[in-house]
Amino acid sequence: EIHEINIPGTVEYLGEGAFMGCSSAEMISVASGNRNYKVDSGALYSADGKTLLAWPAAGSSTYSVKEGTERIAYGAFANAVFSDVVLPEGLKIIDNYAFYNCNDLNLPVFPESLEEIGMYAFDLSLGQDADEHILAEYQINLGSSFSYLGKGAFGGYMRKVITVSEDNPHFSSKEGILMNKAGDALIEGRSTAVTSLYFRKEAGIQF
Repeated sequence: EIHEINIPGTVEYLGEGAFMGCSSAEMISVASGNRNYKVDSGALYSADGKTLLAWPAAGSSTYSVKEGTERIAYGAFANAVFSDVVLPEGLKIIDNYAFYNCNDLNLPVFPESLEEIGMYAFDLSLGQDADEHILAEYQINLGSSFSYLGKGAFGGYMRKVITVSEDNPHFSSKEGILMNKAGDALIEGRSTAVTSLYFRKEAGIQF
């Protein structure tokens, strides 16, 4: 098991999602002199601070993404065991798989500046730890700048209620369901009919 991730000063490039499988990691550090990466409040960032690249999966139970962050990268928080994250105004993109399999995570408040949420960004696994998320109702508010929702972005959050700003040129919402602007095509809905994990697995239902 990997508990610490140490990035040498000579490293120039890290592929996004490089640490997705390090579920026991408690700390990430970057050696002094590295011009491409830095650690801020425990998270790995690009040197300019605009992209959050990774969070140690076994780190703190809460985290506030720092001001100035514009993008949360592919798989940055995947498999993390934490309950709450605060997203700053100015954040524009939550990339694919960014919070994938974070079974204890309460959905955050999304900033007005948010433009994109990628595929499976908040998708949950089918493990027993996901029970409370199936039963709970989550309010998802999307602002006027929002323009893209990837496939399965909120998979596992069955009782999600989605609203979108009336000024949004791309989407509308009706009774908690995300629609296209014209209101004649369903983009993302919710289900209250699924009552057990067993049924979901056996029926092969995806949302």
